[in-house]
Amino acid sequence: MQKSIIIVENDIEVRDGIKFVLEDTFESEVVAKLTTEENINESYELKHPYLTLISMDPDNQEEISYAREFINTHPDALTVALSSTTDQVYHKFVREVGFKGFINKNNFLQDFKSTLNIFNS
Repeated sequence: MQKSIIIVENDIEVRDGIKFVLEDTFESEVVAKLTTEENINESYELKHPYLTLISMDPDNQEEISYAREFINTHPDALTVALSSTTDQVYHKFVREVGFKGFINKNNFLQDFKSTLNIFNS
């Protein structure tokens, strides 16, 4: 069964690369590609995806606010942060915001496979 995914990433090249990997490597379909978190609630309610990937900058209060609002509004959603670091402080921050996991954008394919296996177990 194909799994639907929403990607929120402001870097279009990164977002398109993630979309390509997901659709080419896994049984998945990216149903929404957003550049900001502003429309994430609306997209989620329309598409009801299996997974929502959100790029998260710990220094951007607006991104944090949108992510928290989304996670609080949809607590059962499988919401994973896209990070560009493997720093333990960042991972603690992601958990505090309420994400159910994180994936390092720099090692996306490897991390996604291991994260997906954890979520499916």
